[in-house]
Amino acid sequence: MRRRRAVAVVVAVAAFVVLSGCASAPPRPASTKAGCGTYIGLAQEAAERHGIDWALVAAVATVESKWHPGATSRAGARGLMQVMPKTGARLKCGDLYDPDANLECGARLLGRLMRRYDGQAMYALSAYAAGPRDPDRAFKTKAAPPRQRFIKRVLELAGRFRESGCAAVGR
Repeated sequence: MRRRRAVAVVVAVAAFVVLSGCASAPPRPASTKAGCGTYIGLAQEAAERHGIDWALVAAVATVESKWHPGATSRAGARGLMQVMPKTGARLKCGDLYDPDANLECGARLLGRLMRRYDGQAMYALSAYAAGPRDPDRAFKTKAAPPRQRFIKRVLELAGRFRESGCAAVGR
């Protein structure tokens, strides 16, 4: 009898959390490829709205979160594009765990950075990953920006996305 009550309580609490919207993050996709297939259309639309290459947005989402909308970094970045809460608040992005809001926010930020650095993706990606201070300095002196490993991974993956879409992410 106690066990039935305990199960009933757990079910009731779970139902309350789900129905009240208190659930913190969407479930993890079965694979990176499945997550990509689910959200790639949103990424393409957001990129188009902000005048940037959709493959760049898709590559950032892959590198940053492996297409997991509930991802949270140790530093506190959230969602598919790993947007920091302060940045999300400044850009008025809404719920960073919502895939649509997060992709919109990440694409908006990336679009602004691409314009800031005259369309030079390596500086924009560096600023996206680490903030603009060091990339600004590097841009002024035409030096290589920080975060070279991240930049290389994103640019290579963007090329693969252009060629084969979500098949670029493998399993």
